[in-house]
Amino acid sequence: MNLLKNKNFKYGSIAVALTVAVLAVILVFNLIVTTLSSSLGWYVDTSSAGLFRFSEKSLAMLDEIDGENNKITIHFFADENLLKSTTYGYYVLGLVGELLNRYDFITAEYHEDLNKDAFEIGNIFGNKYEKTFVDMYQNNKFSQSTVIIRNDTYELGENGEYLTDIHGNKRADHKIRVLSITDMYDANSYSFIADYFLTGNLVSVCNLSPTAYFLCGHGEMTTEEDGTYGDGEYLYDIFTTCGFTVKKLNLAQNDFSLDSIKPSIAVIFAPQSDYLQVELDRIRAFVSGGGNLMAFADGNYYKLDNLNLLLAEYGVTVAAGKFKSGLDASLGSKDFSFAAKRSEDSPVLSVIDQKEDKVAVSDCRVLRVDPTKGASPLLYAPDSATVYGSDGVMQGNEAVAAYSTAEGRGDVFVCGASSLASSLVYVSVYGNRDVLLSVLDAMGAEDVPLNLEIKPLANNSLNLTRSQSILWSVILVVVPTLLIAALGIFVNVRRKRS
Repeated sequence: MNLLKNKNFKYGSIAVALTVAVLAVILVFNLIVTTLSSSLGWYVDTSSAGLFRFSEKSLAMLDEIDGENNKITIHFFADENLLKSTTYGYYVLGLVGELLNRYDFITAEYHEDLNKDAFEIGNIFGNKYEKTFVDMYQNNKFSQSTVIIRNDTYELGENGEYLTDIHGNKRADHKIRVLSITDMYDANSYSFIADYFLTGNLVSVCNLSPTAYFLCGHGEMTTEEDGTYGDGEYLYDIFTTCGFTVKKLNLAQNDFSLDSIKPSIAVIFAPQSDYLQVELDRIRAFVSGGGNLMAFADGNYYKLDNLNLLLAEYGVTVAAGKFKSGLDASLGSKDFSFAAKRSEDSPVLSVIDQKEDKVAVSDCRVLRVDPTKGASPLLYAPDSATVYGSDGVMQGNEAVAAYSTAEGRGDVFVCGASSLASSLVYVSVYGNRDVLLSVLDAMGAEDVPLNLEIKPLANNSLNLTRSQSILWSVILVVVPTLLIAALGIFVNVRRKRS
């Protein structure tokens, strides 16, 4: 029998050839798409929160940047392919790719060899950032996750005028922000914040830079021996994302800068010892001249008579008592952790999305508010909260945070807990970050990324029972197999009959 003339052999050979051809086409197509997606940054964000793409609110803020007078370069300190091989590096590069496709005034550069490119990196910083560059380089703080956003030719004057030479020509200057890819993932709240972080810093390098003075010298939680910001790092991030230049200032040794761009803000972050009279006088003069004050009054603040008298001048008194939460308000095993309620009457917090109705705090001192001096409550303790170790009887819902404003001076914000500005600012179910941002907005900050989402890396896996799991296994595995088998039988029967 001639095998080549056998009808079954012919049909079988054709079927095998078609199968091989189809598989080859699929493999080649997959290879092409994979290569293009790797080189062009193609990806699809299937996360429910849109984790790895810019939100519409972010893009609306970025669209406001003057592309004609701003030239932004995002510098990465690693090979592009190396960054793509890391999980969060890949996601950040995807976001940056979205920027490059949308805005022609934004470019990206990669520096693969830090030793070889040291001179070039120094030029990226420039003379006015030389100390920052030398510190980072000598202490090996450059890493594969280092990101620098640099903007050339930016507005300098209060009225938007540009720095010019003697002929009236615009002179290129630059501003930088030093970030880290690792900063765009917060392990404490399990959130990916690159959307919010990149948006805030990109906008901030395009506008004026007011100063946030973190006061030190009294055991404040913002100061550490190695010069880092310690427990105040989250508050530091809030300020830098809103365009502020953050400086530490010991008022016993130096006064506030006279040429600070408004709205400058002084920050008192949980000091452990009282301020001297000369320091208080400098704070009073600062606020009288239009500077703003933020005070986080937990710890031993109620024992600091001088500081308490200063705040009392603006209508806020820190009591000895702490709020002790009821069972229905507790956030965990600690009795002093609870979700505060915001004041519905406060114009300061009216800009926050309505869904942000809870603010998490712990170890919070009780604040007494005097409206005759321009002060009003921003946050209240829950109805079930009591006062532990109070120096007086609680009258209704006492304040967790207060805001004081009056004609002819700067504004004052006081909170009874530094925990308001802890890692909780990146927990999406609480409004801590938006409270802080709305306070900065009320104090006159221009670049406030209000209501940009914090996107949790939530586990959105299917939660199936055993019976549901068996059912879906049958649907996804058995049913397609039976359909294909039935189709094969049908084709075979038709072939035999023909």
